Amino acid sequence: MTPTHRAGPFGAILCPVDFSAHSRAALRYAAALATRAGASLTVLYVNDPLLVAAAAAAYDERALAARSTAELRHFVRGALGERAAAAVRTATALGPPAQAIQRAVRQSHADLIVLGSAGLSGAPRLLFGSTTARVLTHARVPVLTIPPGRPAMTLKRWPGARVLAAIELGRRARRDVATARVLARWFDAGLALVHVLEPTRTPRWLPVNRAAHDREREQQARAHLQRLAEAGIETHLMLGSPADQIAALAGDIGAGLVILTLHGRDRLFGDRQGVTTYRVVCHAATPVLAVPERWVPPAARQASR
Repeated sequence: MTPTHRAGPFGAILCPVDFSAHSRAALRYAAALATRAGASLTVLYVNDPLLVAAAAAAYDERALAARSTAELRHFVRGALGERAAAAVRTATALGPPAQAIQRAVRQSHADLIVLGSAGLSGAPRLLFGSTTARVLTHARVPVLTIPPGRPAMTLKRWPGARVLAAIELGRRARRDVATARVLARWFDAGLALVHVLEPTRTPRWLPVNRAAHDREREQQARAHLQRLAEAGIETHLMLGSPADQIAALAGDIGAGLVILTLHGRDRLFGDRQGVTTYRVVCHAATPVLAVPERWVPPAARQASR
């Protein structure tokens, strides 16, 4: 895409689509980000191998691949218009969708994946629900998920005045805040931090005052969170289910983007990478940017040199 804004943290973007209206919206977000960052954009469609095998019984496999490519190009032109589509690379792949997406990331040198959080349920299309969960589990680059119903007219102003970053209070917290701060600045948005404490759960027979214990935990967490925040950064401490609370707070404060760090085996983020992130994706009406633990934005890399 032709750069019209300052260079950003992403140089190559991959957008998998399934031809649904939802993935068309995700593609428009990907194109807007590519334009803003001066990044290349590759649009990917994955043919399921079982469906290809079934179709090959009635059609020539090469003809089927050519038809998929033509349909993909038509889809991109319809979503972006002729002029913008001319700068977009299209690619088709064969295989399990999540694996094909990761392979395409390596081949295109993508440093951001943009995809819808849900798609068509029909067999001929990429099933985004389960695919998104698998992409998050194995992600080595940031993944931006777009929820259904996001209007394209908001793209010029997106993400708006505020970005919400969910922070796990541990040894990585300061780095996670620094990453969120760099991203918020690139988006020209204010930054809000949130940490969610899950209520203490103990067996009924154990004589523990859970309410008093949770109050002490809240005081300690609030102080920790405030130490992490710079002037002008608001903080929120909540008690409950992380996925529910993060998604609800994003709507309450009008955040246009939620940033989460994909920690592999942290308590808050589940036993596998992306477990809670995927729950937030399913609950939120806000785009979610999931950032792998070891990912560092270019501005932070330059500052550390």
